[in-house]
Amino acid sequence: MSTTTAVAMTAGEAREFRATWGAEAARLSGMSKAALDREEHRLMVAQGIQRIYGGPASRDEFITSVLSLRGYTGTRLNEATHVLCHADAVWPDCPWCTGGAA
Repeated sequence: MSTTTAVAMTAGEAREFRATWGAEAARLSGMSKAALDREEHRLMVAQGIQRIYGGPASRDEFITSVLSLRGYTGTRLNEATHVLCHADAVWPDCPWCTGGAA
């Protein structure tokens, strides 16, 4: 397992990503579960993804899925938070950058 010591996202990009992610999440939160299901299906078809198991999903799961399919993944959100914590000097001794993360 390798440790990355440099993050490609700038503080400005991180702030923009978090702002657009938040706006999109708020917009999706106003949609019904049925509308979110249709939007998830449309995005999956457009990206060539097929749902194998169509078990029950909550509104929150649909919102998370739609955000992810639109490129607002949890990984990118974590990266943006990491960048901003460095930019705002919240983490002076970041365990991920210093190699101390488990």
